[in-house]
Amino acid sequence: MADWFLGHRADQRRFIRWLKGLSPAQRSLFFILLFGVLPLTLYFLFFGGNYGALEILVHYLIVILLFSLAIWLVVGWYRAVSLEKEASGEFRFIRFPDGLDREYFSFGSDDMANLDCLFNHMPMEGKVNMRRPAKNRNKGDLRFLFTFLDLTLIGGIQDFGPRSKDSLRTLITDSFTLMGAEINPNTFYSSYSRWNQMTKRNSYLDLRKRMVQALGLA
Repeated sequence: MADWFLGHRADQRRFIRWLKGLSPAQRSLFFILLFGVLPLTLYFLFFGGNYGALEILVHYLIVILLFSLAIWLVVGWYRAVSLEKEASGEFRFIRFPDGLDREYFSFGSDDMANLDCLFNHMPMEGKVNMRRPAKNRNKGDLRFLFTFLDLTLIGGIQDFGPRSKDSLRTLITDSFTLMGAEINPNTFYSSYSRWNQMTKRNSYLDLRKRMVQALGLA
């Protein structure tokens, strides 16, 4: 059997290329014919002598309906998974910290619920409000949020390229507010570059140490 498969690898590759070249509707029809209609046809050829034309027609309709429903469900499930991955981008959070210090972050109960959903890639009911004020006290501290994400996203967020920065900006603007205000996407890139440089210089080392403790990661 192994020798037979080895000898027909070129045919297998051609078949796979042909299959990939079909549209989703054509592939669905192919699988219905191959796994639904063909086996049923073979059954009726050998054992269908006692079936009338109407009974045979009903069997075909039932098989086609069931296979169509199964394919629809599978395609829908894979589409949902794809959309979930697209929505969450390339980011994966650490396990939600059980020992998170709510008072340090000034998180309310709604913030905690939304944060739990965000960490577990579930739909959020609202945005997480980061209440840490910046030095001028007139707006929220975006660099505080960067540090928070650097510690809670697997792999961190330092030294991102253009595509990863775009994904990070989408994640932040879709999921967080600063002091109750929407985050201005136009200031994101300059703030990120400044934060990235300062982090590599250990300028935020004390903040990171304290935040590690507040996240229960120490």
